[in-house]
Order: sequence, then C-alpha cells, then structure tokens
Amino acid sequence: AGKPPSMIIDDAPISLPQLDGTEWTPENYDLKFQGPMTMRRGLYDSRNLIAIRLGMELGEQAVADMARRFGITTPIPPYPSIHIGSAEVHPVELIGAYTSFANLGQRTEPNAILRVEDKEGNVLWKAESRAVPVLSTPEAWIMVNMLKDVVLRGTAFARVWNAGFRVPSGGKTGTTNDGADVWYVGFTADL
Repeated sequence: AGKPPSMIIDDAPISLPQLDGTEWTPENYDLKFQGPMTMRRGLYDSRNLIAIRLGMELGEQAVADMARRFGITTPIPPYPSIHIGSAEVHPVELIGAYTSFANLGQRTEPNAILRVEDKEGNVLWKAESRAVPVLSTPEAWIMVNMLKDVVLRGTAFARVWNAGFRVPSGGKTGTTNDGADVWYVGFTADL
C-alpha cells in the first residue's frame, strides 16, 4: 500500500472490543512496549503492536486479499489478530508465500522433489516451475532488505547468525502464545 519502512508506528498498548463483548489486549512477546518506531524496526524486533496497528490501518480485508495473492488458501477471518498470524496456515503455503520475496516479486510453488534421475543421471521427471507475479521488483527488494534485518539485528540473530549461518539470508520469526511453538521461515538466494 505504499507504506515505507521508515514509517513511524507506535508500539503502545491497545484494547479492542470483540464480538462477544470482551476486550482483546494484545501484547509483545517480551510483555514490554517501546513507543514510536519505524516499521522496519517493528518487523525485525517482532513488535506485535506495530503489525496490528499497520494492519488495522490497511484493513483486515486488504491483508487477507494480499495473503491470497501470496498463495495462502486457508480461511483468514477478518479480525485484527490476523495481523500477528492468528489464522492457521499450512507451512508449505507459508513457504510458498516467501518465494515471492526470494524471487523478487514472483511466487513459485514449493517442490519437495526437484527431479528424478535414473542411475545414469538421465532425468526421468522434473518438477515444473510456474511463477506468478505478486509484487513489483522494487517492493520485493525492500521486503528482502527488511527481512535481512531480522537475521542481522532482530529476533532471528541469536539463532541464525550466532549459530554460524553466515550465508546472506532473510526471514521472519514467529511465536505462539506462551512460546508453545516457535517458527522461523527464511530464504537465501537459492533456497
């Protein structure tokens, strides 16, 4: 929607009314709020309130529509919690969505098997790759640049970079309530 990574968004508490009359009061993983910051920093520091505020500004339907363009087929309910990943998504679809960044705007279907060869090396079967444009190259480049920051200075730094993985890469961490599940989806130039 044309929002630059330098856009300032407030990492501050928010309470939102729910359909059942209760209030939803989302928190950050560290239970702290850090005030106004750039969208870039909000992404690499995984600040939930930054994502929620930006998503609400864009609208739940716009976010769900973009997810569809990226290949997500699972239902995405139009609630503010989708901005921090509350909708269930098949991991293979999430991986497929990330190909849009790695391929500078072109989404491709992930293939677990690239080809089948006989013992002489003759290719018996090869996966067909189909690219679908979902972002402009400049938009994808900006996203790649922001996702690299997650690895170089953000929430993936300790586990990816500090573990010795020094190949240029980008990605995003994610954590469920109470840290029950912790995810990282990332990419390099060829993976």
